[in-house]
Amino acid sequence: MTPCTVPAAGKPGFELGDGEIEWGLGIHGEPGIARGALEPADAIVGKLLAKIVDDLALQAGERVALLVNNLGGTPSGELNVVAGAALRELRGRGIEVERA
Repeated sequence: MTPCTVPAAGKPGFELGDGEIEWGLGIHGEPGIARGALEPADAIVGKLLAKIVDDLALQAGERVALLVNNLGGTPSGELNVVAGAALRELRGRGIEVERA
């Protein structure tokens, strides 16, 4: 796991320690809002979806569309792990994914 290298800059915008994750990283490599220990995918997805669900005040029974975007840098297998975790998390909250 490494930070983004913007082609114009030619070097990573920041450094991550071993086993460290950056939360809220910008799509152009902007620093995030916090750092923490790397966790299993289910835990990471749970934390991210909790923020989104709470912010949107989603309730059980509501229907949503799920988009998992890698912005071109994540292998498909890893995206599938994240998408599966997101589908399980939303199902557990009683939120119906109409389309993924």
